[in-house]
Amino acid sequence: MFHIGIDSEEVSRFESLDEQLLQKIFTYREIEYCKDKSPQSHHLAGKFCAKESIIKAFFNYDIQLSLLDIEIINTEKGMPQVIIPEYIHKEYSVQISISHNNSVAVACALVMESQFLKALEESCWK
Repeated sequence: MFHIGIDSEEVSRFESLDEQLLQKIFTYREIEYCKDKSPQSHHLAGKFCAKESIIKAFFNYDIQLSLLDIEIINTEKGMPQVIIPEYIHKEYSVQISISHNNSVAVACALVMESQFLKALEESCWK
């Protein structure tokens, strides 16, 4: 089984967040990554959308996550990767896609049960 979550936000909402609010939404690594990007608000909005889309997808499994339970990091090539608590990561695979322009950020999350993913992979290689 799999579920999809999606979220979009206006980038302008992330233009003047104070440090205290940032720390309630984002992890240290997320904040530091976004500080190095210009404009910062685009990347903050994208990461927020990613977290919200993941929360929505997991809601379908009756799993409640907070914004700080989820960390969106980027590979050296800039690809977003999701870090979630290990007890959830053992049972589910999460993929994320993030996009933004000057006014809107959007993210889509795909959450799959690990056993579903394994069965899918096996059926594709037969």
